[in-house]
Amino acid sequence: MNTLLKEFNQRLGSVKIYENKVEITYKSGLFGFGEKITEIIEFDNIKNFKILGLEELGIGINSNPLNIKVIRIFAIDQNKILKSKANNQNSQKDFLDIDMGLKNDTAQDIYDFIKKILIEILEKNEKERIEKEKVKMEKERIREINRINNLSNNISSTLNELDQNNDGEVDLIDNDFNQLLNKNQKTIIAFDKNYIHQFVKVSNFIKTKKQNTQKIFESIRDTSTQEELEERVHLLKNQIHAYELLLFHSINMIGSMVSEDLITFYEIYESFDKLGMFNSNWENEVSEKLTNIGDKLDDLMYSIYNMEQNIVSELSHLSYVTQESFEDLNRSVTSQLKEVQSSINTNNLLTGIQAYQLYKINKNTKGLRN
Repeated sequence: MNTLLKEFNQRLGSVKIYENKVEITYKSGLFGFGEKITEIIEFDNIKNFKILGLEELGIGINSNPLNIKVIRIFAIDQNKILKSKANNQNSQKDFLDIDMGLKNDTAQDIYDFIKKILIEILEKNEKERIEKEKVKMEKERIREINRINNLSNNISSTLNELDQNNDGEVDLIDNDFNQLLNKNQKTIIAFDKNYIHQFVKVSNFIKTKKQNTQKIFESIRDTSTQEELEERVHLLKNQIHAYELLLFHSINMIGSMVSEDLITFYEIYESFDKLGMFNSNWENEVSEKLTNIGDKLDDLMYSIYNMEQNIVSELSHLSYVTQESFEDLNRSVTSQLKEVQSSINTNNLLTGIQAYQLYKINKNTKGLRN
């Protein structure tokens, strides 16, 4: 870009035109006896330029008998007009004058040459800009294709992980609560028939929880970004964990009543009551919103997360699973589950529940962290 294209030598100095700049050199002072000065303006800094007569500079119409011309080049940024003396300081004007006594024809030659170079540079820059834009767009297109392919692969991998038998439903422990409830209905009625209604509410709560978990699982197919995918997967895993907690303690609530372990029964009952399972329509409201919300979970997601957090926080405080009597209760419940041909293994279920760490969702950034 520093190639010299043309040089015009004048009485008091010279004009050099390069591929990227105009450089003028002249002697200052009267009759050119002063110090040598060089001024430079880059083509990128040229706003416009024109030929001016002395009369246009305010010297007077009769003061220019030789038709002397000045080429004035106006800058976009005056601070980028380089002016070198001894201290190499910038010029404090927004134009550069080629004014070394140029006669009309000489001035026109310089003007035409600068104009020609400027046009060539503008055309070249435009071609380069268009080419860069094409390259950028192609890179973005390839990047988007790769993003979509990676996302699609991740979605498929996630769905396979969460639905290993490939039946279209998220893999959940079977809800055998109703079988136990039916099996022990007479015992419960003998204890207090009012509790049948409470157990039915628990059963409906768990059923709705399972349905809502399936809806979030199905929404994974519609995710549009990797971040959104991670959010929904983490939300789903929290849902599964809450479902397993509710199912485990619900089964034990029946088992403790049948075994006449009323301390354990009321410990579980009170926790369920605090969660509003006997008088709340929370899960039904969530179910309705999930049905209508399509693939946009953002507004509802944090509310669901808070509910799961409340469930986990409340049920994690239940102490009966750490007591010596729990072993007898667990044997009794296991025996009853076998009688209704349940596939639930309470020991494995409890181990998984105790090992799980709730995924945290940041409301402000919609990001996730373990």
